[in-house]
Amino acid sequence: MYVVRRFDVEASTPTSGHAGIIASAFAQDAENLNSCLHAFDFEQGAAIVEAISAARRTVVIASGTHALPAQALAIIAASRGYDIDVEDRGGAQLANALVRLTSDDCIVAFSFWQHYKQTVAGLRFGRRRGATTCVITDTQHSPAAQLADHALVVPAEGVSHLPSMTAALSLSYGLAAALCAIDPAKSRSAISHVDELWQDMDFFAPDTREL
Repeated sequence: MYVVRRFDVEASTPTSGHAGIIASAFAQDAENLNSCLHAFDFEQGAAIVEAISAARRTVVIASGTHALPAQALAIIAASRGYDIDVEDRGGAQLANALVRLTSDDCIVAFSFWQHYKQTVAGLRFGRRRGATTCVITDTQHSPAAQLADHALVVPAEGVSHLPSMTAALSLSYGLAAALCAIDPAKSRSAISHVDELWQDMDFFAPDTREL
C-alpha cells in the first residue's frame, strides 16, 4: 500500500518556495521508483504482459490523470502491432469500447486514489464477460484490485497532496517494451508501417537543425 501519507500535511506540503517544491517532487518520484525496484511484483508484471500478448483484443481504461500512463501503454503497443485501444472518456464511449469484450480479450485498468466509479464498473463488466482483468493501482485493497486477475501495485505519492503518475508511467513503458520484445520482427514491421503513415500524414515539425 502506497497511500498511507496522502493526508499527512507535514510530509506532503513542502515549505521551501517554488524551487523547493519542484525539488521535492523530483525527490518523491525518485523514492517511488526506487521503491518499485525493491518491492515490485515482477511475476505479476510478466503475467500482464502475457495476458495482453495472448488476447485477441485489449481495452485499456482510466479516467482523469490516471489516463496518462494508460495512454502511453496503449499508444505504444498499438504502434507495435497489438490490437489495443485506450478509452478515457467514460460514458457512452466507454460502454461502446467494453460491450464487445469476450473471454478472448483483456481489459487493463489504471486506478489510483481516488478511484473512479466508471473504471471499477468497466472492470466488473469485463470480468462478467470472461475477459482477463489486469489492474495497475496503488494498493491491493483498492476496489479495482478486488476485480483483478492480475494486479500491480505501484506508488503514486506526490507532493502538496497531489498524486504522481511517474511510477505508473515508467511501468507502462516497461510493459510496452516487454510486449515489443516478444516478437521483435513483428514490432519492427508494425512500426515501419506506422512510420510510413505518419510521414504521409505529415505529423511532425522539422527538427531545428533542418531549418
